[in-house]
Amino acid sequence: LQYSAFESCSNLKNVVFESESTLKSIGGDAFRECSSLERVEIPDSVQDSSYGTFALCTSLKEVILGTGLEKIGSSMFLNCENLTSIDIPDNITCIGQGAFNGTGLEAVDLPDSVTDIRSSAFANNKNLKTVSIPNSVTELAYYTFQNCESLLEIAIPDSVERIREDALDNTAWYNNQEDGLVYAGKVLYQYKGEAPQGTVIIVKDGTKGISDDAFNGQSGITEIKLPNTVTNIGYTAFRNCELLNEIEIPQSVTDIGYMAFGYLDYGEKVEGFTIYGTLNSEAQRYAKLHGFTFIEAEPDYTLGDVDENGSVDISDLRLVLRAVCGKTELTENQKLAADVETDNDVNIQDLRKILRYECRKIDSFE
Repeated sequence: LQYSAFESCSNLKNVVFESESTLKSIGGDAFRECSSLERVEIPDSVQDSSYGTFALCTSLKEVILGTGLEKIGSSMFLNCENLTSIDIPDNITCIGQGAFNGTGLEAVDLPDSVTDIRSSAFANNKNLKTVSIPNSVTELAYYTFQNCESLLEIAIPDSVERIREDALDNTAWYNNQEDGLVYAGKVLYQYKGEAPQGTVIIVKDGTKGISDDAFNGQSGITEIKLPNTVTNIGYTAFRNCELLNEIEIPQSVTDIGYMAFGYLDYGEKVEGFTIYGTLNSEAQRYAKLHGFTFIEAEPDYTLGDVDENGSVDISDLRLVLRAVCGKTELTENQKLAADVETDNDVNIQDLRKILRYECRKIDSFE
């Protein structure tokens, strides 16, 4: 179906495809601004639907998605204000940018097949009250649920490690949070309110990510303590924290966003800003890239000493074996001590290396 094939057909009310339809693709804006369109059923043969297919179809109330479609295209249902519900089948893997921006949806239940939710996908849904996100999703993109002012219940699974700028801003969920650190699942989303002078931020253990702009403009913060569970720090997360002149970045961090820390407005740097971290880490890369002082931090663990008893012995082997077999869960420091291959994973290779060390086949883990 070609681009803009039925665009602005204001008297079109219903779209029916033949039961044996072989249609493969629906072009961009194909039914855009068909203001009287109330119902559409997309056949199973359709595999692709481009930008804005049903955008501004303000009377659209019922949509049935076919089993061949894998992605709900960008702005596909933009401003379909009478679309209050939709069943998203388990063949859908991606919700495109702005796909449901400004609709009348009241609840969203995403299937486990969805792995990718793009920016503004559900933004500006004034009636949206509940959202369920599956464990298959690892990131909430920019403005995903922004201005969903009735959204009070949102289930964010532990699989989500990164939440981008303003993804949850001006939702009932966020507006009801108390001042201070606001966590969304395993992500530190924002510091709400104004931090008092001399504030020390201690990020709770188990946190995986720190959102974009999480502490931007919090001039009262003087220190930040990050656990070894954090893997990513969003862009400008600590910009304009003018009293924060040093930070220690754990080895677990593998991604640091643009101007995440060490900067004020207009690209001005915090004078003397210093980064502590491990050699050849993301922390060192960031420091070098931005011209900040880097100092190697003393680790608070010893490679191989997994049980933290001061020596590497048979008990460490047993503990790593149990961890590799899924019989026990190591703490974050224990994981760092067990990862003697320093590949950010505790596996059979680490077990073998500790065994070789125990049997005096090697003198060190370097």
